[in-house]
Amino acid sequence: MRVLLCTGEAGGNIPPLVAVARELVNRGHTVRVLAGPWYPGAPRSEPMEAAFLGAGCEVSSPEPAAWMDGMGAVPDLNAIPEHFILLSTIALWMPMSLPWAKATRDEIEAFDPNVVLVDLVAPGAAMAAELAGVSRVALVTTVAVHRSLPGLPLPGRGAPPGDDPPERHEEFAAAYKGISETMNAAREQLGLSRDEAPWTWEDRADRVVILSNPEFDYAFQPPANMVYAGTVRSPSQGNGWDNPWDSQDERPLVVVSGTTTGLSGLWFAVFQAAANAIADLGMRGMITTGTLDPSSLPQHETLAYRNFVPHPEVLPSAAAMVTQCGHGATVAALRHGVPMVCAPVFFDQPDIAARVEYHGAGIRLTTMSSGEEFRDAIEAVVTDARYRDAAKALAEKLAHDDGAGRAADEIEAVAGG
Repeated sequence: MRVLLCTGEAGGNIPPLVAVARELVNRGHTVRVLAGPWYPGAPRSEPMEAAFLGAGCEVSSPEPAAWMDGMGAVPDLNAIPEHFILLSTIALWMPMSLPWAKATRDEIEAFDPNVVLVDLVAPGAAMAAELAGVSRVALVTTVAVHRSLPGLPLPGRGAPPGDDPPERHEEFAAAYKGISETMNAAREQLGLSRDEAPWTWEDRADRVVILSNPEFDYAFQPPANMVYAGTVRSPSQGNGWDNPWDSQDERPLVVVSGTTTGLSGLWFAVFQAAANAIADLGMRGMITTGTLDPSSLPQHETLAYRNFVPHPEVLPSAAAMVTQCGHGATVAALRHGVPMVCAPVFFDQPDIAARVEYHGAGIRLTTMSSGEEFRDAIEAVVTDARYRDAAKALAEKLAHDDGAGRAADEIEAVAGG
C-alpha cells in the first residue's frame, strides 16, 4: 500500500503523526510525506523532516517559493470574536489551501497513492485527493475541538459540556465561514463546488481519525465517519533526565513545560510566576523554556532550566506539571497520573484545559493569573490528593491506548475498501 501523508510543522501535531507513519512502515507500507508550511511564509522544518525520515518514510519538501503560487490573503484576525480565539489559528491555514492542493495533486500524479492522509493544517490536500478520486483520511492530533459538533461546546471558549444558545452557534458559523473564503476560492479554481460549511470537506472524508481517547473528551455522539483511535504513546528515550539535585532529595518536583516552538515567549509571565511560586513553596522546579533564554527568569537553588526534557523521562518523578495544555503534554502527564496547573495560550489549549478541570485532574488559570494564584494552585495540586486521584483514574483509562496501531487499522481499511 502506498500512503501519502500531507502535513506541516505546527508543534504538537508532528510526534503522533510520526508514530502513525512508523506503524504503517513497520507493516510493510510505503509512506511518503509531503512536508509543507501550514501558514504563509512558514519555513520548512528540518527536525520535522528528520523525524519522518527516521521513521522510514520518504519525504517530499518543495522549496518555499513553490508554496507561494496561488496563496490567498490572510483573513482579518481582528474580525474574529475573542471567545473564538481558536479560529485565529485556523485562519492561518486557509491562505495555503490552493498551494497545498497543487502540491498534493503533483504528488498524487507522481506517487499514485492508495490513500491520502490529511492533517487538519492542510485542507487543500483533501481537495486534491477529492479531485483525483483517491481515498482520504483526516488525522486529528487532539480532541475534536476544531469544528462545531452536536453535543460538544463550541470550540475555542474553554467551555464545559452544555448546550450553546442558537445565536452563539450562528456567530461561530459566521466567523468560521468568513475565514474560510479562501478555501472555497481554491475549490472553485480546482473545478470543485463550494462548501456550505468550512468542515464539509471533513464530512466527505472516508474516515476522520481522532488520535485521542474518548474518556478524556466530553461524551457526545461523533459523526459516522469519525473514530477515536486512542492516544499515541511517546516513546521513552531510555536516557533518564538530567537531575541536578541529589537523588535522595524528597522535595516535590514540579515540571513547568512550555512549548517547544518559537512561541515560548508568550508564556514569559507564567514562567516567572511558576518559578517564584515553586521557590517560595520550597519545592523543586524543572522548567523547560524551549527557545526562550532563561537568564531573565528567577534564579534559585530549587529551580533548574532546560530547553527540553522528554516527558516520559521526567514525569515519573513529578508531583505536578504546569502546562500550556497542548494535547501531547497533557496526555503525557495523565499517563503518569500527574495533576496539572493549566495556563493555556492558543488553539486547542483552552479546550484541553477545560477537560482537565472537568475531570478534576487539575486547576485552570490564565497567562494573566497572579503569582499568588499560581502559588495556591501549585500547592493545591501537589498536596490535595483529589487531583492526583483524578489524574490516576484517567491514567488507567489511557493505559491500553494504541492510537498509532488503531489509526493504521483504519487507514488500511479505507485503502483496502
